[in-house]
Amino acid sequence: MVVLRQWRPEDAPGLARAANSEGVAYNLREGFPQPYTEENARAFISACRECEGRTNLERAIEADGKIAGTVGIRLKAQKQGEAVIGELGYWLDKDCRGKGVMTFAVQKICREAFEKHGAAKITAEVFERNKASVRVLEKNGFSFSGETFCRKDGETLRVLRFSLSKTEL
Repeated sequence: MVVLRQWRPEDAPGLARAANSEGVAYNLREGFPQPYTEENARAFISACRECEGRTNLERAIEADGKIAGTVGIRLKAQKQGEAVIGELGYWLDKDCRGKGVMTFAVQKICREAFEKHGAAKITAEVFERNKASVRVLEKNGFSFSGETFCRKDGETLRVLRFSLSKTEL
């Protein structure tokens, strides 16, 4: 069973375990701590709880009673009075990949951002090499909207941009 829920302080050990799962850091931008410690987990959870519903929606992904990853949307208005745009981010430990868990999680968090927080559009960026994340976005109705490049570990990587508007959900 998969559950999306708000982060709790007692999730820190499970978050640290899942974040150190094979492939997680490989598919995230530089700045994601590796190794990911319980101290990193506690700081992340604290920040999530502090910003919940105002600037961020961040959910623990719990699968079969264990922390399996995270899915979140950073909410931002470009200027006062403009539409809210959400920026989606997510990762999942290796034990839950390929089981539809992330497709479910992305669908739920996007629906919440649109329906409860007034988002007009949600964007996401993934490394081109991360084919599984591209599939998750496409399964949830996201459309390719462009590309950019970034540096990671001394390598230049192609980053694919996707977007989903409220009317496409």
